Amino acid sequence: MRYARALAADLGLSDEERRELAMMLPSRSGATGPVSWRDLTVEELAIMVHWLNGAMKVYELLRLRVAPGETMDG
Repeated sequence: MRYARALAADLGLSDEERRELAMMLPSRSGATGPVSWRDLTVEELAIMVHWLNGAMKVYELLRLRVAPGETMDG
């Protein structure tokens, strides 16, 4: 749980974005409301960590493409 929260913090995800991610989990399909990360199973947390690791890798790749002195926003 701590690792997933740390990744989310590194990516700058808001609470709403974290809830939306949890609602996209395969086991939560059709969920009608926000899902707390505290309610996730170990398997669901593993999926979440996998997604967040992937997002972090994409972010790192984008940073490598930024020319010196520029920001990622342009």
